[in-house]
Amino acid sequence: MFSVYFTGAMLMTFFMRTLVVLSLPAFFLAFCSPVQSQEDGKVLDKTKSEWLTILQKDEKPRMRKAAVIALGIFGPGQKDILPVLTRSLSTDADEAVRISIVGILGRVEKNDLRDSLPVFADVIKDDKSGTVRAAVARLISQLGDLAKPALMPLIAALKDTEPGVRAAAAEALGKIGPDAKAAVNPLLPLLKDMDSNVRYSAVFAYGRIGPDAAFMAPDLNQVLENDTSVDVRREAARSLGMIGGTSAKYVIPSFLKGLKEDKSEEVRRQIALAIAKMGDIGSVMKELLDIMRTDKDRYVRMHLARSIPSALGSNFRAFVKEYAELLPKETDGEVRLALVQELGALGPAAKEALEILTEATSDPVLQIREAARLAVFRIKTVPKVEPKTEPKK
Repeated sequence: MFSVYFTGAMLMTFFMRTLVVLSLPAFFLAFCSPVQSQEDGKVLDKTKSEWLTILQKDEKPRMRKAAVIALGIFGPGQKDILPVLTRSLSTDADEAVRISIVGILGRVEKNDLRDSLPVFADVIKDDKSGTVRAAVARLISQLGDLAKPALMPLIAALKDTEPGVRAAAAEALGKIGPDAKAAVNPLLPLLKDMDSNVRYSAVFAYGRIGPDAAFMAPDLNQVLENDTSVDVRREAARSLGMIGGTSAKYVIPSFLKGLKEDKSEEVRRQIALAIAKMGDIGSVMKELLDIMRTDKDRYVRMHLARSIPSALGSNFRAFVKEYAELLPKETDGEVRLALVQELGALGPAAKEALEILTEATSDPVLQIREAARLAVFRIKTVPKVEPKTEPKK
């Protein structure tokens, strides 16, 4: 049998703080005994079954809200508590009680909440309170891909009149991931929503849905180029990178424009990171190298130094000389280190960089000197080719 034990001081401190947060009136504190019963299984002298009865039958919203708190102390995931909390979420007439229930349910393990998804879906469809609908949509988002059974109600919630509900529903769809591909078209109107949080969540969702949203790249490009919110533009760059190289031919022009024109370092940094997922970018290397020479933000330059080789793959060998020529003029140590390490990783294929890397062995920064020595060693080390052995007859 489940039992709960707190010292009187510990329990009252927790309980009173919680009551203050939920704005319960002072008379309720007077109603409850200030000292917990010494009998295990009681909170403020009431058993779990008594608090369950209060939640379901008491006419006073304040008492029902207090019951939610008490049941949270017992443990909201318990088999006899969770169904009552879930049912009360859809039936209790008081908005504050329902909001309190959502807060307590947020502490329940994801796997234990799955059976409550049908009730949650009904709440985000039918509850009269936008605050409750948004809170439940956020609760669903905590389930990640386990929320897939609520896919269609979440898609329907994208048209909710409350921006908080639309934003929470979009976020929940994103956290479902690739299995939410049915939401790709319904999410489209949210990219132009008046509320920046809604636009952010829609962009977030596209990135997590992944390659199935690749045909939305032109629309995400428009967000990246034109949205007034730095957060939304940054998330658009991240999501375009997560969608991947299948959309590169549509994305690269917008990325270049953003790197050249966006005034936010945060946006340019995210674009520089996303370049790594774009596949072969050889056709725009001249422009990218120019950006590496001129961007004033060292993190943009450093991210590009790492991303360009990842995007090019084996084709990076064709740009060794141009890459190496960036090194002597680079003023930031972290960027120089990135350049040295990426060139050194090529081994003998980076022989055109040997002279510049040799000079880098005298760099003022110890870590760069050591990386340069290792790069020189790798370039000069010719890999051994094992002789072929004839098969025995």
